[in-house]
Parts: sequence; structure tokens; C-alpha cells
Amino acid sequence: MPLWKIHHPVDAYTPADKKEFAGAITEVYDAVPIPRFYVVVLFEEVPADSFYVGGDSHGSFVRIQIDQMARTLPGPVIREWWVRNPRPGHRPLGQGPRLRLGVHHHRAAVRPVVAAG
Repeated sequence: MPLWKIHHPVDAYTPADKKEFAGAITEVYDAVPIPRFYVVVLFEEVPADSFYVGGDSHGSFVRIQIDQMARTLPGPVIREWWVRNPRPGHRPLGQGPRLRLGVHHHRAAVRPVVAAG
């Protein structure tokens, strides 16, 4: 179950941008195939006075955190999609947003088996 958290400046994305971006992300997983309803994308607006990079307030920074839970994608799949597909995060925003991407893979939880009797 992939969870994408996109931390971005206030008003960086229109509702149409968000829908397009979430749809493009979902298509990647659909091609694996991972069911579309597993894909969650959260857009989190962060005011410039609450987003600091190197100790300085930063109003044009986009941070994307991807949590891969239950299943993981091979690295090349994500890299190829990311390089080949345009996305709203790359549209100009002042001098253009600085983009950081982090991918976290969670190991499957192991449930202990308790034998009766």
C-alpha cells in the first residue's frame, strides 16, 4: 500500500494539478499491478514560515515522502516513471521548486503463530 505525502508551499498546486498528479502516481502502481484503491496520495500545504531548509525559511520547496507498505516496487520502476513523466511539481514556482524525494520500504509485519493446546 503506497502512501505518498507531498509537502509543498501554499497554493503550489491547483485542485486540477493535484488530481492529475495523484492519477499519474496511481497509474504507476496499476501497471505493477497493485490495486488502484491501495494508492493514497496526500497533499500537505506548508506555509513558508513553517518549512525550513538548512535553518532558513523556504517558500519554494517540495518534499515528497513515499512509504511503501505491504508491497514494494523495484527501484527502476519508480526511477523510470519519475524521469519520464512530467508532473505538476516541476512547473515553475518563482525560480522553480526544489524537489526532494524519499522512499521508505517497510518490511512486512510478521505475526506470531500461537498453537492451541
